[in-house]
Amino acid sequence: MKNNYILDFLNKSFSLKKNYTSSYLEKKKTLIKDKIFPFEISMEKQRKTKVIKQILTSDEAIKKAQEVAEKKIESFLDSDEYIISKKTLNFTSNDSKIIVDVFFKVYENITDYRQTDPSLLMKQGNEE
Repeated sequence: MKNNYILDFLNKSFSLKKNYTSSYLEKKKTLIKDKIFPFEISMEKQRKTKVIKQILTSDEAIKKAQEVAEKKIESFLDSDEYIISKKTLNFTSNDSKIIVDVFFKVYENITDYRQTDPSLLMKQGNEE
């Protein structure tokens, strides 16, 4: 992730830091803007992306997207947790963008353990 400050003056942009030369995703936030004088300072958060050029059929694209989603889910799971099932809910594709909604059923141990004081248990047992 890289922050890039951009100065816009008279419809020309000047970058204060070098941005990525190839492909990147950006989120732009305006810091200072003047309506009377055409001047603006903004900050872009840039994240470099890796471009993979492939020609896939829709079925191949769905399988590839499911594999990527499964790897991402498994990275969050512990060793004793696992994916029970997965189901593709929605698939849309635009020119070079694919959106796949995948639903996962996952076995996770969500139990929370705490230390107890044995003397409190004894008091509670004596009161009954």
